[in-house]
Amino acid sequence: MWEKFQLKLYIISLSFIFCFSVIYIFGTNALAIPTEGLKVGTTYYGGHYDQGSNKWFIDNHNQCNRIRSGEFSAASLAAELTKSCNDDPGVGYLNDTPLHNRVSYAELSNDYKNPDYSALGNLHAGAKLQIQYRGRCLVAEKLDVGTGGPSVNGYHRSLDLWWQTARSLNFHGLDVVTIKSVPGTTPLTPIGQSYACDTLGNQTEAVQQYTGQGMADNSGTAEEQITGNKKAQKKTKKPIRKPGLNTSGNSYVLGSNSTTIPPIPPINNFHETLLWTIATLVVFTGVPAAIYKMHS
Repeated sequence: MWEKFQLKLYIISLSFIFCFSVIYIFGTNALAIPTEGLKVGTTYYGGHYDQGSNKWFIDNHNQCNRIRSGEFSAASLAAELTKSCNDDPGVGYLNDTPLHNRVSYAELSNDYKNPDYSALGNLHAGAKLQIQYRGRCLVAEKLDVGTGGPSVNGYHRSLDLWWQTARSLNFHGLDVVTIKSVPGTTPLTPIGQSYACDTLGNQTEAVQQYTGQGMADNSGTAEEQITGNKKAQKKTKKPIRKPGLNTSGNSYVLGSNSTTIPPIPPINNFHETLLWTIATLVVFTGVPAAIYKMHS
């Protein structure tokens, strides 16, 4: 009798473990970022760089409204206002956290036509990445999600940089960056700063402060040169940025569900999934075995 009960427990346990593994490995689009880094297609949002005037323009509701109310000036951000200020609400996907002066990024979707906001494996809110671009690096945190768009220079479009983060890297449009996972204890790079790094992402000099509006010259990728300036590209980048936001013409309107996305548990890659699966296996098979031994 006891042997039959134990056999049922084992079957139930193994079924649970199988379902658990399938859900976490395939259902969450788990992505293990290799130690040498992962190249991903990248864009920016909330502001844009105009190559003709060599200036940055603020293009999001939050910062524009605060500037217009007199809380701070566009000049204090070494930028100017756009007339529309409608590229983005300027707040994160959890609790509408303002992105003003935050070194942050948005995780985009595997398929921009069916958004899942999981192009990097559904990273948890606040997940830190080292982002490397043309010999410059910084550490930023996930504070937002987005729909995404077509691939960039052959790489899946997975990352969207907040405009102040992009400026710190001298990133001016659609291009490819290299990302690396870093421990949660790694400090964020101060706003407006980046550091020189080698191809492996190792820091090669002290952090440098951003001081000018245009920084160094950046002619952009071949795609940018063909298409024109970044403003023209943005219109096809992400018609709806995040859940809870609806578009009316070109203006974003906060929806009723804009603050209801729950935090994502930090199970982000295959290695963590494997550890959880092993732990589950031990609990659901080891415990029945121990009980059986005690009664035998």
